[in-house]
Amino acid sequence: MKTKFLSIVTLILVGQLCFSQAKSSELTAIVTPLLSNNVLQKGAIVGIEYKYAFHKNLYSVFGFSYRYGDADKKVVFESMPSYPFRLVGSYESRQVFIGLGTQFSFLKKHRVFGQLTTGVASREETLYNRAVKRHPNYENLNINIKALGMNYEASIGYDYEVIPQTRIGVAYMYSDYMSELNLINIRLSYQFL
Repeated sequence: MKTKFLSIVTLILVGQLCFSQAKSSELTAIVTPLLSNNVLQKGAIVGIEYKYAFHKNLYSVFGFSYRYGDADKKVVFESMPSYPFRLVGSYESRQVFIGLGTQFSFLKKHRVFGQLTTGVASREETLYNRAVKRHPNYENLNINIKALGMNYEASIGYDYEVIPQTRIGVAYMYSDYMSELNLINIRLSYQFL
C-alpha cells in the first residue's frame, strides 16, 4: 500500500514538472553532521536539492545525497552471551530522490517549509570485529555489506533570506533507510527567478 501510494505521488510530481510553468526554482546545498547515533558514531551527509515551484506554496524537489562515516555495532551471540564484541569499520551511501514540498513565507525574509521525499539508495559497509572479551575459539571476522533499497525522508525547516535570492537555514529530517535516523541539517539556498 505504501509503495503504491508513493509511486502515484511520484508520477503526479513528474507530470507537474513536465507540464507546469514554474514560478521559481531553487538550488540548495545541504550538510548534515552525524555526531552520535545507536549505530553510527561519526560522519556526515552532503547533498544537493533542486526545488521547482509549480504553485505559490508548492514545489517538487529532486536531488542527490552522499553519506559517509564510521560504523560501530555491538554484537552478542545468544550462544556466547559472556563474549560480546564490536564490529567497527566504515560505510558510505548514495541516494537519488524525488518528492513534494510546501513552503510559507512570512515577514518578507523568513520561510518555513516541509517536504516528503522518496528515492533509491545504495549502501556499502565494511566491518571487522574487535573482541570485548576474548573467546578461546575466537576468529577474525570481516564483513562487506552492499545493499540497494528505497529510502523515505520527511523534513521540516526554517530559512532566512540573508541577501536577495540567497537563504541560509536549518531543518529537522527523519530518514528511514537501513536504520532510522533523526537528523538536523544546515542548508544554503540560491533562488533563480
